[in-house]
Amino acid sequence: MHARKPRIGLVVAAMVVALYGMQGAAHASSASSALSFFGPANHFQATGLDFGPNSDRPIGDCWMFTGLGNGSYVEITGNNNQDLHMDAVTSTDFTRHADIWHNDLLVFKDSTGKTLFSYAPFGAMSSPPMVPRDGRSSGPSEVYTWDRTVTLPSMPPTLIFQATQVQWTSSC
Repeated sequence: MHARKPRIGLVVAAMVVALYGMQGAAHASSASSALSFFGPANHFQATGLDFGPNSDRPIGDCWMFTGLGNGSYVEITGNNNQDLHMDAVTSTDFTRHADIWHNDLLVFKDSTGKTLFSYAPFGAMSSPPMVPRDGRSSGPSEVYTWDRTVTLPSMPPTLIFQATQVQWTSSC
């Protein structure tokens, strides 16, 4: 008669899971700042109001570069004013593989702070993967300039005449 012997590998694996748990997804940092209205009625320049005029916006190891002329912005475009265009400049101070700047929520508001329209892009307005520069396995990335445009049939065509700020929630 043979006695059953527990398989040592299975026992060790069960103990590791019991002691340390399963590894979860990487935790992203997030922030939110109100972006001021700048220029024509359809153009919202990121001025970094939470961090001082013309300052860059940090989220964790990532940065979105702001400022007039060469900074990140959101604008309403298209024939029916129903295209949302973002032009962004981002980088990361450190990554082991690739960081991605996610624009999680854009909320357009009027001068009294009343919400006029909101949009959650779900990846449609995220940066390209920001990989370590010079082919390294980890470290800072290059500066990435990128843009995204989405058509939003539900966006009111009159939004460009009413909105004066954008509440822009991002994560990286």
